[in-house]
Amino acid sequence: MSMSCGGMFAVRFAAKYPEYVSALYLDAPVLNLLSCSGDFGLGKGGFLEEFREATDMSVSELICYREHPIDKLPVLLEHGIQW
Repeated sequence: MSMSCGGMFAVRFAAKYPEYVSALYLDAPVLNLLSCSGDFGLGKGGFLEEFREATDMSVSELICYREHPIDKLPVLLEHGIQW
């Protein structure tokens, strides 16, 4: 099964600009960056390597990161955004 990174961006946008969003349709969204294909322990690069290069974030920092799209769900609920 493939997960959609588009859902990640949609949730972040809706949380940041709730006045522009009334509902989200999410089909297999990535809501936690740790659920992306990160190749943990396999040394293949992929998403994890690109993410680390873009953010300078270590794996342990990513594990402790609290800005995943799933962490934005309370904001969506607060603004009555259907999902």
